[in-house]
Amino acid sequence: MSSYTYSIRDADPSEDSEIALLFYNNFLKTWNHNWWASAKTPPGPLTPTSKPNSQLQFKRALVAGVRLTKDHRIRVIVAKSTTPTPASTTRNDTPSSSSSDSSPPPRPVSARAPKAGGQEEIIVGAAMWFPPHVRFPSDPITIYRAGFVSIMRQWGWRGYKRLELVWGPTLHSLQKKGFARISRSASGALSVDSGSGSATGKNQKMVPDDAAYLQMIAVDSLYRGKGLGGRLLRDGEDVYRSWSTPPPPIMLEATEHGPKQVYLKGGYEVIGETKMAKGEVDEDGCVGQGKERMKEGGDVWVMCKWTY
Repeated sequence: MSSYTYSIRDADPSEDSEIALLFYNNFLKTWNHNWWASAKTPPGPLTPTSKPNSQLQFKRALVAGVRLTKDHRIRVIVAKSTTPTPASTTRNDTPSSSSSDSSPPPRPVSARAPKAGGQEEIIVGAAMWFPPHVRFPSDPITIYRAGFVSIMRQWGWRGYKRLELVWGPTLHSLQKKGFARISRSASGALSVDSGSGSATGKNQKMVPDDAAYLQMIAVDSLYRGKGLGGRLLRDGEDVYRSWSTPPPPIMLEATEHGPKQVYLKGGYEVIGETKMAKGEVDEDGCVGQGKERMKEGGDVWVMCKWTY
């Protein structure tokens, strides 16, 4: 009999710091995050009691910004123990959905201190979603409340330029081009416009804001290979399947080949791609690991699932 099970639910605001730490620890070698921060080498993992660095502060600000936005969804997948949880459980345990002993689920380093006895839920993955026509806030008051001002002070002009003047506009351009020839009829059928690039008849042109948007998703490294990322994706699709008739497309970005393959397997298609930071950083987005590791930019794929 398994000693723990998985389930997905809305995240409680009290869990936001833990979710931010989970994102941080699972994006340590994600090139664009290190590029924004001008990191010389990838940062190391942190625990709930560690002093936060600028990249953890950035993840906290992301979660806070999503939380301050209307109609957001922050969903977590949890491993729920069915046996008392000893305080000595370590990260070196190996998770198994079919274990027959009484061991509790292994604890990610981002997990909060275990509770004494009884059942416990451990957050092992999270996803942050926006509905159509709602995106991450850009107004100064929300940006300040979320904590981005102090982060930009640490990252300086270079970090601000990379994040706001290069990354953001590049994504918006790819998204716009990907949607340029897509229209939807009154019945909900999608069609690709001919060379004119304009909607015909009663078809309504679609734009990127018509899509629901996956801001960020991660599954802790201890729990990968179990299909939990796919479950989080399908959970989001379930949420937006009832949002409208027909359901809106779902859009996201990938910057690594592994997640890209997960999305492709889940029915998402690439609608735009490019390389950024050409010649500036290595495969981890860093500049201090030796010039021989420098590469011609980092990959970015804008992806969309049109029907589900």
